[in-house]
Amino acid sequence: MRALTVAALLTAILSAGAVRAEVIYQHDFEDGRAGGWAVPANRADRTSVAVVGEDAVAPFAGGRCLQMVGTRMWNICELTLDQPIALDQPVWLSAAWRGEGPVGQMNLMLVIDGVAKPVYSRTGPVGRRSVGQWDRLVARLDQFGAEAEGGTLTGIRIAARCEVGAELAGGLSPEYSVFLDDLRIATGGDAEPTRALAAQEGAPREYSGEQRFTLHRSGGLTVWQTPGYAPALEDSTPPEATGDAVRLRLAAGEAESFELIAAVEGDGETTVTLAPAALTGPGGETLPADAAYWHPVRFIPLVTRLGFPVEMGWPDALSWDREVSVAGAGSAHLWVTLMAPRDAEPGVYAGEFTLALDGAVQASVAVPLEVEVLGFALPQSPTFRTNQQLWGPREYDPQPLIEELAKRKQYDANMWYSNAEQRAWRIEELGQNAIKINGVGGHGPEPTRYGDAEIGTEEHRTAYVEHVAKNIAWVRENGWEDRAFIYIWDENWGNVEVFEHVKYLAGLIRGETESIPILAALPVNERIEGVVNIYLAEYSPPSVIARRLAAGDEFWRWGNVDLQLGKSPLSVRMSYGLESVRRHFTGAYSWGINAYRGEDPWVEHHRDNWSATAFYPGAHEGSASARPVTSIRLEMLRDGIEDYEYVAILRALMAACDDRAAVAGAEEAIARAEALSERGNEFRRMDEQIDEMAAARRALQDAIARLSADANEM
Repeated sequence: MRALTVAALLTAILSAGAVRAEVIYQHDFEDGRAGGWAVPANRADRTSVAVVGEDAVAPFAGGRCLQMVGTRMWNICELTLDQPIALDQPVWLSAAWRGEGPVGQMNLMLVIDGVAKPVYSRTGPVGRRSVGQWDRLVARLDQFGAEAEGGTLTGIRIAARCEVGAELAGGLSPEYSVFLDDLRIATGGDAEPTRALAAQEGAPREYSGEQRFTLHRSGGLTVWQTPGYAPALEDSTPPEATGDAVRLRLAAGEAESFELIAAVEGDGETTVTLAPAALTGPGGETLPADAAYWHPVRFIPLVTRLGFPVEMGWPDALSWDREVSVAGAGSAHLWVTLMAPRDAEPGVYAGEFTLALDGAVQASVAVPLEVEVLGFALPQSPTFRTNQQLWGPREYDPQPLIEELAKRKQYDANMWYSNAEQRAWRIEELGQNAIKINGVGGHGPEPTRYGDAEIGTEEHRTAYVEHVAKNIAWVRENGWEDRAFIYIWDENWGNVEVFEHVKYLAGLIRGETESIPILAALPVNERIEGVVNIYLAEYSPPSVIARRLAAGDEFWRWGNVDLQLGKSPLSVRMSYGLESVRRHFTGAYSWGINAYRGEDPWVEHHRDNWSATAFYPGAHEGSASARPVTSIRLEMLRDGIEDYEYVAILRALMAACDDRAAVAGAEEAIARAEALSERGNEFRRMDEQIDEMAAARRALQDAIARLSADANEM
């Protein structure tokens, strides 16, 4: 059924244009009618919509729902509203949807003034991949940027794509379905249930376990701490639980972070700063004060969190300011990271950092620390490889960004903007573990014109081989072939004609090198199996990934989806860490993690890179220094890379160990860590598996210590 309120009808009578209403549309499909949903005429030959019952799928509610079924790569259905609604007011939509069959991402589109537009929330696409289960779709339709501003909503579309890798020639695919139920579009007071649903689904749900505790409480000041993978929110309150010290346990060459929060009460302004100090070990050895660094945490405004309209400040930017100002009652958030030097002696190091407050609240608070450095070290160059691409380096000095990435064990694999001396510095001093050789033969469906010629011509072949050979030569001359890969094709999402091009270009590459692997951002396809060596995992379904892993291919993550602003920090950490261990991924490839594209990322992240901008510009009120500002997300990825390293070290020790009982214990520790990832830290929640993560890390650390001791005794 469709319903218009009395207010909407009155407005429609009084207005010649768009109407303001409370309930614009509401339908649960229980009456057996499609309620205005139809397939665009140019797609009706291969796509259809109909109301179905429980014999097709268990509905979200009641006994019926809407089904769109089709055999196109993109299947689309559209609702035309009886009355348009101006997008100069909050317009809320809620629904339930699910996919069945080889369906990939399902997307919401708006029809504005009769024109369908692919739209994005202000923090990324409004899309989900929910196969075999119902998921809630909630959106503010007036928050979709320039496409919606000043327009009139005349309808909505559901556009679904087949699973990547399932594409057929001619823009077709195997049959798949999208089901829709319980759809409601409303404004004003009638939108309150949808607002409440958005708050429920988008809420982070903070951690409150044993690792979060208060260190000091007196005279209008409370100082508390929380682990880095469970940071505090702007309105977090100090925990009732108390603790006597911040305790960290880490390998030499490893970093771990925690957050200090100073909550002050009273009037006037208070400034807060932190002074790290050396920590002393049992034999008099020290971890120097500069083994720690700290940053004020800045909160980035969100109007939509991971597709759900929730307005909040998100903890992410790590300012270079050396003090934090608190006006009246409020909190100063300080991010603290301690890096144990690679040559640090094992043992427990203890000492105190000093938190100093001046102004309305004056105090000097000792923050006790105990840091246990384990008897093994992580390598300078990590096992997990990264290409965290910095776009636009011709326009600014990329060196500070390169250094900040390397501090977090991540690298931009591009070398074209570095001279020979800088390249050596990046490899030898920073530990860069990936070098990208640009052999891009095309983008999307379009081949690149080398020698200003069409692919397949002699002119093109000559120019392409010359280009690739030149780049291979300097890698080979420096002995860096084991770190290199050749990037052969960019962002082909299923244009099957491309695979023949890739096979042809790979043959030209293999005429120049047999050892350097070829990486492609495209799905696995039988035409290129055995030709491409490294794929990006998001382009292929899990069953295909498993088959090609067994054949010896590698898979890297597409890192932009892991860097989306608003994901739970533990989820970000797991992505390059335990989740990649479980899924046998060996690296990550991200586009444009400093791409501002004209917007101010302190205020609004750009949609083109999936809200994955992980650096913020300096010389800003959030950070006065001109230095680029890093983020909690990059800190979490570093921690995940170090978790991955634990497993790599442990597996190497297991391979050399004859003690079956010790190996069985190590296998159990790895299985525990993988199971933690398999259950997953739900990417919207911040309260789940925090304590389990600490226990899994300790189990891996203990297993490494046991096997290392056995190896030393041999």
